[in-house]
Amino acid sequence: MEAVDTKGILYVVATPIGNLADFSFRAVEVLREVDCVLCEDTRTSSVLLKHYQINTPKTSLHAHNEARRCDSLIKKLKQGQRFALISDAGTPLISDAGHLLVTACHRERIPVIPIPGANAVATALSATGFAADCFVFEGFLPATRAARIKHLQCLKRDNRTMIFFEAPHRITATINDMIEIFGEERTAALAKELTKIHEHIVRGTLFDIKHWLCESAMQSKGEFVVLLGACDVTAGDEIRIHVDDLVHALSEYLSPGKAAAVVGALSGVPRKRLYRKKHRR
Repeated sequence: MEAVDTKGILYVVATPIGNLADFSFRAVEVLREVDCVLCEDTRTSSVLLKHYQINTPKTSLHAHNEARRCDSLIKKLKQGQRFALISDAGTPLISDAGHLLVTACHRERIPVIPIPGANAVATALSATGFAADCFVFEGFLPATRAARIKHLQCLKRDNRTMIFFEAPHRITATINDMIEIFGEERTAALAKELTKIHEHIVRGTLFDIKHWLCESAMQSKGEFVVLLGACDVTAGDEIRIHVDDLVHALSEYLSPGKAAAVVGALSGVPRKRLYRKKHRR
């Protein structure tokens, strides 16, 4: 066990994301030795604590009470108490509560010690083969379709691997929205129930994932990580077409003046210049 600081210590402890065997000896030791375990949900965490015969007192710390409880926890830490912060599954603060408490600890110069372990983002990334040198974690998308579409539109030109969490009751709708924004041929992967009995990983295109989800109602049950491969810029934004050729092609469907106006608006080239060059061809 690490040396005890008289000011108290906050341990940020990663827990298994499904398989209880994915828990480190160090994590078990810390949870047994601290004064209290701060749980996202005490009922959920009780399963893990009981499995490892950890009888440390526990209390809840979640998104709905963190702001209210933060000051009292900081006071106890200043008095020398040691706390362990855990979430229901995985590494705390990754789409979970704890930001306020950890920030307050740093502000008050209270040591914060991470106890690393399972993380759904890294697990899904390593098992799907997408580029990991540059990626972005977007967490859960907005619950309403309008807000979700708006957010996805902002990511349309992002050329990094993108990672999302999604709930079972929204997974099909989210994949459909991604197809609308990114196209059904976008490379993607779906990681379901990672490390659990019904773990399944599908990699292909967004169309493939939609097809897999539609095979059975059971396919959309569970917890999901959605990954999108980097967009293929060579097939989209980087296509180069000469403006004169574009005016010439559009002139088969529009008057030369309208064709020049359309291309001018898109390219920034003056309409009159395009129109004159069209007539000199």
